[in-house]
Amino acid sequence: MLTLQVSLNSVQKWIVQCAKFWFFLYSDDRVPTELKKAIMQARIDKKLTQSQLAQLINEKPQVIQEYESGKAIPNQQIISKLERALGAKLRGKK
Repeated sequence: MLTLQVSLNSVQKWIVQCAKFWFFLYSDDRVPTELKKAIMQARIDKKLTQSQLAQLINEKPQVIQEYESGKAIPNQQIISKLERALGAKLRGKK
């Protein structure tokens, strides 16, 4: 008889990963095309890499990658930090 030992911690991690994946598949609240293009263009205009921009706003490079690829769920605090670092208005008219 095969005995399966699974720690509670590993089960919790698996549940979190499944939830993230499900949310990724079914969430419509992704970064709009206009915003991801605006971020990328402003970053290129400033001659910054994704890593450099991430460092400027105290985020991981993965955050910038997710915004520019449209995979991120928009966070107004991060968008504000991006606007300040890039010196560009990334959102619609205020």
